[in-house]
Amino acid sequence: MTLFQIIFVIFLASLIIGIIILKVLSKKGYIEESPKPGAFLLLGFQIGLCLFASFSLPSFIIYWVINGMNDYFDPQIKFQFPAEMYLFSLTVSILALHLYGHFYAFPKSGHIKVEIAEIHD
Repeated sequence: MTLFQIIFVIFLASLIIGIIILKVLSKKGYIEESPKPGAFLLLGFQIGLCLFASFSLPSFIIYWVINGMNDYFDPQIKFQFPAEMYLFSLTVSILALHLYGHFYAFPKSGHIKVEIAEIHD
């Protein structure tokens, strides 16, 4: 597979995962009223696009840093295909975001308290 095909497959997979996440949230009752089908699909695509951006942008940076290192110096990290290098950088960025979320973004208790304020006229 070429690099473009892998990025396209990851993009489509993240869109499908976003729709699945939205469906699970509506089934569990976190979303009280299920939106209309068009809005549901667009909201699922938005969640998927956020997933794709949060995983892919750091991996693109890692990918171009590895390419720059290999161009200016002797190849330090050797891959047979550019797609393998992109998948490596994607794995590293997913692992880094997971570790960041585990240690820094969430409280130590593991529970997130969400309060919704009501608007009174």
